[in-house]
Amino acid sequence: MKAEWIARRTSAALLQRNFPPRAADTHKGDYGRVLLICGAQGYTGAPVLAAQAALRSGSGLIYVAVPEKIYPIVAGKLDAQIVVPMPCDEEGRFSVLALPKLLQMLPRMDACLIGPGLGRSFELDQLVQGLIQHSRVPLVLDADGLNAVAGHIDVLRGAA
Repeated sequence: MKAEWIARRTSAALLQRNFPPRAADTHKGDYGRVLLICGAQGYTGAPVLAAQAALRSGSGLIYVAVPEKIYPIVAGKLDAQIVVPMPCDEEGRFSVLALPKLLQMLPRMDACLIGPGLGRSFELDQLVQGLIQHSRVPLVLDADGLNAVAGHIDVLRGAA
């Protein structure tokens, strides 16, 4: 019922006010850079859905970091996003060895999402906590990103 009510009251003026058209002399780099750290073997839908949502919300350059074991699957499902393979463990989850590469990417980003479909492991907890401790860009923790800090909430003190 609520969605129907919203749909009847949405007008062209409301949409134009909240979603102004992009200027003709701009490119996708003018609309922000976002890094999505998502996915694991068996959870290839999570990075795809997150990347599609980032694109639909207006993000310009979207980097999707995924474990190298699922890289071909995710890259095959995405057209506009930049898919980056990362070191992974035997189960197809991110390895802590991905941390240096991710930390190298982060300073060039405007925001970062960590969590959808990551799975659970001690190495993932270390990876997520390391990202939080060293990041200076806004972070969004979701799903397994939250699980990775659940027992170590103190890592959030002083985070960007």
